[in-house]
Amino acid sequence: MYIFYPILRAPNCHGYTTVHNYAPNNWEIKKNYIKNINITWSDGSIWKTKQIGVLGINKSFVINERDLDFLPKNALALSSLSVNKLPAESSVLPEDIDIDMQTNLPEWRGTIGLKSSLGGNTSFQGEAYSFPSNGSLLSFSPFMQYGEHLTNYLLFLSIEKSPIFRNTKLFFLKANGSKIEAEVLVTSNHINIIKLDDLGYHRNDMMVLMTENIVGIPLFMTSYKKGIELSLEHTHPPASFAIHGNRWALHKELKNIWAKRLSLIKLDN
Repeated sequence: MYIFYPILRAPNCHGYTTVHNYAPNNWEIKKNYIKNINITWSDGSIWKTKQIGVLGINKSFVINERDLDFLPKNALALSSLSVNKLPAESSVLPEDIDIDMQTNLPEWRGTIGLKSSLGGNTSFQGEAYSFPSNGSLLSFSPFMQYGEHLTNYLLFLSIEKSPIFRNTKLFFLKANGSKIEAEVLVTSNHINIIKLDDLGYHRNDMMVLMTENIVGIPLFMTSYKKGIELSLEHTHPPASFAIHGNRWALHKELKNIWAKRLSLIKLDN
C-alpha cells in the first residue's frame, strides 16, 4: 500500500511536511532510488496529482502549505515519494505503486508539523493511508490542556480511496458520562478543524471520540497565546493499550461495547 504524508492546516498556523528519501531500516530495502515528490488532492469528484520536484537518495525536502498555490482552498494535500510517475488524475487514490519502498517495521515516515507566525513549532513522525468508508472510530483522548491563554483544537484527518466528499457525524462523549457532549459534522478527504474548549470538558474528564461510518486520525493541537507555543499529539487505537493476547480481538470488543452504549445514549436523546 502506498504511503502519504499529509500537510496540515490549523488556526493561526501553516503546515509543513518534510519527506525523507532514506529507508527506515537497512535490512529490508535492497536498493534506493531517486524519487518524485508528489502532491495529491481531491476536488470532490477525482483525485489529482502534481509532481513538484525530485529528491535524491538520502536527501530530505520540506514542503510548505503556503507554497502550494495550485491547490483549491481548504484542500487536503497529501505529499508522497514515488519511483514511478503518478497519474495526473485518478478515480481512486493511487496507492498500489512502488512496492519496493515498503518496510514491515517501521514504515517510511515523514515529519509532519505546524508553525505559527509567532514562533511556535510542533511536529511528529508519521504517515497515512486510506481508511475504509464503512469503518468506525473509537478513540480515548487525554490530550485536552487547561489553563489561561490555551486553546485546544481537534484536527480530524480523513482519507478514503474514493475522491467523494462524504458528510457524517463525529460524536464526543465522556468516559464516565451518560450523554453525547457534542455531535460535529465532518467530511471525508478533509482536515476537519474543531475547537474543543466549548464542548463542556473539564480537567478530570476523559474525552471519547466515536463515529459510526467514517475513520480518521484524531490530532490534538494546543496553542498558547495564538501560537507563541504549540503542541501536537495523536491518539492510538484501543488495541495499542493491550500488552498480551489478541490485541485486535480486544479492539473489536471495545468498539462493540461502546457502539452499544452510543446506541442507547442516542435513544435517550
